[in-house]
Amino acid sequence: MSEEERKPGEIPQPVPEEEHIDDPASVTEVPEEAAEVPAEAPVEEPAEEPAEEPAEEPAEEPAEELAEEPAEEPAVQQEAPKPAPAPAAEADIEEDPPEEDDKKRKMVIGVSIVAAIVAIFIIVLLCVIGSCSHRHTMSYVDEVASTCETAGVAAHWNCSECGKNYADEAGAEELTDLALPLAAHTLTHTDEVASTCETAGTDEYWHCTVCGKNFADEACTEEVMSLSDLTLPLAAHTLTHTNEVASTCETAGTAEYWHCTVCEKDFADEACTEELHDLSLPLAAHTFAEDEYVAPTCEATGLSAGTHCSVCNEVFAAQETIPALGHALPEEGFTITEVPTCTVGGSGTYECARCHEVIPTPVEPLGHAETQLQGKEPTCEDEGYYGEVICTRCGETVRDRIVRPALNHDYVLSENNCDPTCIQAGLEGQMICTRCNKIDPDHPGTVIPALGHEKPADDSLIERVEPTCTTDGSETYVCTRCDVTHTDILTLLGHDPVPEGNDEATCTAAGLEGRTVCTRCQEVQNEGTVIAPLGHTVSNNVCAVCNTPASTGFTFALNSDRQSYMLVNIGTCTDTDIIIPDTYTDELNGLGALPVTSIANMAFFGASSVVSISIPYSVTSVGTMAFMNCTSLANVKFGAAVTSIGSGAFMGCENLTSVRFAGDAEGWSVSNVVGAAGTPVDSAQLSDPAQAAVLFKETYLQYDWTKSPATVG
Repeated sequence: MSEEERKPGEIPQPVPEEEHIDDPASVTEVPEEAAEVPAEAPVEEPAEEPAEEPAEEPAEEPAEELAEEPAEEPAVQQEAPKPAPAPAAEADIEEDPPEEDDKKRKMVIGVSIVAAIVAIFIIVLLCVIGSCSHRHTMSYVDEVASTCETAGVAAHWNCSECGKNYADEAGAEELTDLALPLAAHTLTHTDEVASTCETAGTDEYWHCTVCGKNFADEACTEEVMSLSDLTLPLAAHTLTHTNEVASTCETAGTAEYWHCTVCEKDFADEACTEELHDLSLPLAAHTFAEDEYVAPTCEATGLSAGTHCSVCNEVFAAQETIPALGHALPEEGFTITEVPTCTVGGSGTYECARCHEVIPTPVEPLGHAETQLQGKEPTCEDEGYYGEVICTRCGETVRDRIVRPALNHDYVLSENNCDPTCIQAGLEGQMICTRCNKIDPDHPGTVIPALGHEKPADDSLIERVEPTCTTDGSETYVCTRCDVTHTDILTLLGHDPVPEGNDEATCTAAGLEGRTVCTRCQEVQNEGTVIAPLGHTVSNNVCAVCNTPASTGFTFALNSDRQSYMLVNIGTCTDTDIIIPDTYTDELNGLGALPVTSIANMAFFGASSVVSISIPYSVTSVGTMAFMNCTSLANVKFGAAVTSIGSGAFMGCENLTSVRFAGDAEGWSVSNVVGAAGTPVDSAQLSDPAQAAVLFKETYLQYDWTKSPATVG
C-alpha cells in the first residue's frame, strides 16, 4: 500500500512473503473474516516472529501523512465499520487440529491481518472518491423562463471547480435536472368560414402567436399541421331545372339540365355529378327523298339522280343537268364530202349510231397548228424579238415577231484593272460593259505583265509532270527572283470533242444527234440523242419524203358507204417496213380508186416480221387489237385524220419504242367503259414518240382511244 493511499491512524503492518503461504485455500477465506478487523485493533505478535519481518521504522510515516490531510478526513474514518472482536480469529485458530505446528498458525494470522488492511483501504478510497474533497466556488445563475416551445432553466448555484449545480450556496443539495416545464400557448381564435357550392370554407382553429402553431381545439390537444387540413367540403348547389328541347334537322335543341343560381354552372343531373359546358343537342336526322334520274337523248338534256330532305328541303345530292348526248358518230366516222383546210371548212354526212338519223355535218376548218417560235433576248449589240407564231401544217405565219431594240453598251472602268505582282499580271485603263462584260474596243486597257517567278538560268527543274486531257501537269523549281519553291501548273489540255457517228433520222431509220468524241483521247464526250424514225408521209400511195411506194398484197373490203375501203388483213404482203396506201383500186370489179379509211380488228395479228407501220392521212379509225403480237414492231406513225384506236391495238408488241402522230397530239382521251366519259391524255407525252409508245403498250393498253373532232388535223 502506498503512503498516499494509507488512511490516518492506520498502522502499517508487515506483509508476509508469498513463500510462507502453504495453503492457498486458507488465504482466500481469511479476508472475509478479517474484513471487519479495525485498523486500530491490537495485534498480539508471538514471541517467535520471523526474523525477516520488516522493521518498525515505517510506523512513523502515517503520523506525517495525518498531519497533511484536510480537516474533513476524520469524518471518513468515523464511517468505517466497527471492528469485530479479535478473539473470533483466535477462536478459529484454536479450532485447528492440535497437530499443526506453530509456524502454520502464525502464517494464517499474518495473512488475515493483511487482508483486513486491504479491505479497509478499499472502503476508505471509495468514500473519498464519492465526495468532493475541495471547497466549492459558487456563482448564482438566474432562472430562464419557459415558453410554449422551449423548456426554461431553474435558478441554481454552480460550482466553477467541479462544475456541479446546487439548490443552495452551501452545496448541500445537488441538482441534476434544471429544466422547467413548458409554458402554456398564447392563443388567438379564428372563426369558421362557411363553404359555398363554388368555394370551400375553413374550419375554426386556434393559433399560438409564440410558436406559430395551429390547433383544432382551445386545449391544444390536436395540432393542425397544414391549414389545408381545415378545408371544409363544398356546400350543395342551389338548382333550377330546365326540360329538354328536342332538335330538328334544321335547329339544334337543348338537353335537360339543372342550373345552380349561385355558381351559375349547368349540370346533367340533379346530383350535380356531371357539369355541362355545351347544352346543345345534335341536329335530328334528315328525312331523305330521292330525285329520279332522267336520261338524256341525242338532242334533249337529262337530269342526274339526286337526294334532298323532305322536311327542310336541304339538297344533299343536287340534280345536275346532263348535256344532250349529241348524235353519235359511228365507228367508221362520217363521210367527208368536202375536205377541210386550215382556214376553210369542209362537209360530210353520217348516220347517228344511237338514233340512226342521217345527219349532214359541217367539218370545221382544221385551223392552224400554231407553234410559237423561240424568241431572242436583245443584247447590247443585237436586237431581239419574240411572239412569232407559224402554222406547222401550212407554214403560214400566223403572227409576226415583235422586235426589241438593242440595249447598247454601258461602259465603266473595269474592276480587272490592277497593279502587276510577281504572280499576277496588271491591267490599267480597261473599260468594260456592266451588262455583257464586253471590253470597250476603244479602251481595251493596257496589260502589265506579271513579274512571274524566274526559272533558274540553267532551266533546272525539281520535277515536271506532263498535262493530259483531264489532269493538269506541273513544273516545280526554285524561283531565282524570290528564292521560293514554286510550281507552275501546266493546264490540262481538255478534251477536243468533234461530232462523230451522228446521222439524221429517216422515214424508217432512227437518227442520232449531238454525239461527240475527243480527238485526243477518243473518249466519248456526249452519247447524243436518238431520234426515232420519222415514218412515211403517204400521199397518192407513195411516201412524199422518200418516194417509197406503198406496200401491196393487203386484203381490202368496201365499207358500208361503198365510198371507201377497210384494210381487212395483211394478206400476202411480206414487207417489214409497212406503208399502208391511202387509196385502193379494185380493178377486178371495175371500181375506181377510193380512199382507205379504216383498219379492221386484228388486221395485222401475228405479223411478227413487221418492224414499222406508216398509216396515211385518209385513215380515220384503227380497229381493236389491230397490231396484236407484232413482236418485232418498233415504229408506228399515225396519219393526222385518225380519231379512234381500238383497245389492245399494240398488245404483245413488246419492242414498240416509237409512236408518232402526223398532226398535233391534242384532244385524245381514253376509256375502258362503254359509254363512259374518257380520261384526257397529256398531249406533251403523246408528242414524245418514246413516251407515246409506253402509253399505248403499257399504261392504256386495254383502253379505247378517241380524239375530239374539233382537234382533227
